[in-house]
Amino acid sequence: MASKNDGPQSIERVARILECLTAEPVVGERLSDIADRCGYAKPIAHRTLNALVDVGYVEQDPETRRYRLGLEIFALAAAAGSRISILHLAQTAIAQLAAKHGDTFFLYVRNRTNAVCIDRISGSFPIKAQTINVGDRVPLGGSAGSLAILASVKEDELDRLIDINMPMLGHLSKFDPSRLHQLVAETRERGYALYEGAIVPGMSAAALPIHDGQRNVVASISIVALSDRLTRQRLPQIIDDMAEAVRLIEQRAGYSRL
Repeated sequence: MASKNDGPQSIERVARILECLTAEPVVGERLSDIADRCGYAKPIAHRTLNALVDVGYVEQDPETRRYRLGLEIFALAAAAGSRISILHLAQTAIAQLAAKHGDTFFLYVRNRTNAVCIDRISGSFPIKAQTINVGDRVPLGGSAGSLAILASVKEDELDRLIDINMPMLGHLSKFDPSRLHQLVAETRERGYALYEGAIVPGMSAAALPIHDGQRNVVASISIVALSDRLTRQRLPQIIDDMAEAVRLIEQRAGYSRL
């Protein structure tokens, strides 16, 4: 007899497997890697993947046998994207920042334990920051843009998110829970997130949160540039311009400052 918890557990399993497949949207993932990353036995992962293939949310390459996201998922994403008004409100402001400073700017929104990049605009500087693509997920804390969002949550949720995301941030130099707590505290104190070479050597990033009318963080704007360009002399002006862009976005959205 099926447990009354089977439904929610099945939905959670589907969600985790779909999230896992976003890591390699083109090449796809092997069954064993999916099972290991999600923490499921291979037969369970295989059964879930087959069900997702049947409805078009996942497809399997007939030659490599790897699984990747199916076209039905992209149709759902397009429908959801049409409702993300923050993207339309922020695009002009981000484009102006990129045109003025010449570097690459990103727009993130939160999705559960991750931040999703929904826009990226590069300026005229010939060396572009291509570390994140539109549609990529970043564990909260794994980039300046996602750190700006992480720093907004309450302490009990902060501890939970750090515990969940720490295994995915272990590849970053000198990252552990205490270091991430320190970065959150520094972000809260200065009002913006700052990573100086911690994610990609030679690259630095800064980010500011975007709030709604209840002062909840709904998104963030970030800049990623060569560390030689994002200097302490240049950074204050960039932060001021980003803060003005955030103010305009919040104003256009009808968010009132409380």
